[in-house]
Amino acid sequence: QQAFRDTGTSHVIAISGFNITIIAGFLAVLFSRLLGERRGAVVAALGIGFYTVLVGASAAVVRAALLGMLTLLGRQVGRRQVGLNSLAFVAAVMAFFSPSVLWDVGFQLSFASTLGLMLYAAPLSEAFKHFAGRWLPSTAVERLAGPVGAYILFTLAAQVTTLPVMVYHFGSLSLTALIANPIILPVQPAVLILGGLSTLAGLVFQPAGQVLAYLAWPFVAFTIRVVEWLAAMPGGVLALGQGRVRVGVHSCAAAAAALPHLRQQLLPDDVALLDRLLAAAETALGATSFAEFWQAGSQQPVEFSRLLQELAV
Repeated sequence: QQAFRDTGTSHVIAISGFNITIIAGFLAVLFSRLLGERRGAVVAALGIGFYTVLVGASAAVVRAALLGMLTLLGRQVGRRQVGLNSLAFVAAVMAFFSPSVLWDVGFQLSFASTLGLMLYAAPLSEAFKHFAGRWLPSTAVERLAGPVGAYILFTLAAQVTTLPVMVYHFGSLSLTALIANPIILPVQPAVLILGGLSTLAGLVFQPAGQVLAYLAWPFVAFTIRVVEWLAAMPGGVLALGQGRVRVGVHSCAAAAAALPHLRQQLLPDDVALLDRLLAAAETALGATSFAEFWQAGSQQPVEFSRLLQELAV
C-alpha cells in the first residue's frame, strides 16, 4: 500500500471513478446487446448502484456512480451532457445530504481528478496532435493519439488538479507517478473484470472462480511488481514537510494559469460555472490555510513566525 502511495497509483487499489468507469462501460455494452439500448441502460444503472453498495459506498464511489448514471440518463433522453454542470450538480446533491463530505479526502481527490480530466484532457490531446503532426503523417498521429491520451495525457490532466489536494493532505510529492500510471493502467480493466467475474463465479461454483482467478493473476502480479520496483527507486518521493502549503498554493496557481487558454473551448455557461468553482476553491483554500497557520501559531510560536517571514519573502 505504501508503494502505491509513493508512486501515485493508489487510485488503482481504491474504489474510485476509474473503477466505476470500467464497470459502467462493461455493463452498458453487455446489457445493451442483450436487452436493447433503453432496457440495457436501466439494468446497467442498477448494476452500478449494486456495485456502489457492494464496495462500501464511500464518497468517491458515490460521486462516480451518480456521474455515471447521469451519463446513461443523458444518452437515453438525447441530451448532451455538459461535464462541469454534471460534476457540480452531483457535488451539490451529495453536500446537501451530507455536508461533511466536502472534507472527505477521497471525495476531494475524486472531484479534483474528474475536474482535471474535463478541463485539461482535450487541450492536452490537441496539443499532442499539433506537436506530433510536425514530424509524423496524420494517420500515424491519429493512431497514437488514443493510447497516448488514455495512458499519459489523461493521467497528467488528472494530476494537474489533484496535486494541490495530495500535497496538502499527504505532505509528499510522487516523482514517479507519470511513469507508473502509463505502465500499469492498460492492464487494469483485465484485473477488475476478471477479478470480479472470478468472485461471482466462485460464489456459484468454487472451481470455476479459481480458474478465472488464475487468469487474473498475471495482470495483478505485473501491477504489484512494477509499483514496488518504481517505489524502490531512490528519490522517487519528495517529502515537503512544512512547505506543503506553499507547494499547494503554487500548484493551484499553475493550474489556474492555463485556464485562459481553455476558455475559448468552453461554452459560455461552462465559463461562468468555472468562475464560480474557482471562487469557491479560493475561499476554501484560504480558510484551510488560515486554520493551519492558526494551529501552527498556537502550538509552535517560533515556527509560526518563521513561516510568516518565508511567506512574506
